[in-house]
Amino acid sequence: NSLLIDYDASPVGKRWAYNFIKRQPELKMRLFRRYDYQRAKCEDPIIIHGWFRLV
Repeated sequence: NSLLIDYDASPVGKRWAYNFIKRQPELKMRLFRRYDYQRAKCEDPIIIHGWFRLV
């Protein structure tokens, strides 16, 4: 709301985020699924960080 004051716009309503997601069909909620332990063991934060540095 503080950003909107600069543009003389009305404040954001309480259900703004809910209504925004409802209007955007490409945004969907995903249900959590069980995380595979073997997959979790392969996720090394150092390797992942290095990959993102390359990208």
